[in-house]
Amino acid sequence: MSSSSSSSQQLLSIKNTSREFTSECFSHSSSNKTQRRIKKEDASKMIIGCDIGNVLRDNMSGKSIEGAIEGIKLLLKSNEVVLISKCKETYKQKSLNFLKRNGLNSIRKIFVTEDLDKITVPIDLDVMIDDKIKILLAYPDSVQKIWFCRDSKKIKGAKKYNPEWFDKVTLCQNWHGIL
Repeated sequence: MSSSSSSSQQLLSIKNTSREFTSECFSHSSSNKTQRRIKKEDASKMIIGCDIGNVLRDNMSGKSIEGAIEGIKLLLKSNEVVLISKCKETYKQKSLNFLKRNGLNSIRKIFVTEDLDKITVPIDLDVMIDDKIKILLAYPDSVQKIWFCRDSKKIKGAKKYNPEWFDKVTLCQNWHGIL
């Protein structure tokens, strides 16, 4: 069984119950040490962190990545999903508008100003989906890491120069690979 196939089984192996999320949107920085950790509300569900830019929304066109909207909605049926995105204030508003247009505005959202601030977000993640492998590698081993990358040159370079990365992350080139 391929690693992307086994990870998709892990993602969707939780019992299929529907849950509505309250909208929560806040900014976080690693200097904000007073926030308490967000724990699972339901122990039977995984907490899945997901980046927005180039994972849900194409940064160049502003359109959704093929399969992303349906994929997130499917994950929401049996998991807790938290959108964790690094962006400036202008891109934050574009992301919020995108999420609203696509019926995803009720998902908890956390925006950070630096890439590595994603690691310090006070949430006990089970899975993180991101398009930047170096961010994923900074997460602890307890977090399942899914590298969402559609760029064959990046993938080829990573396999050639850093093959050990693929022992720590699962590569998915599209949302069908995640699900």
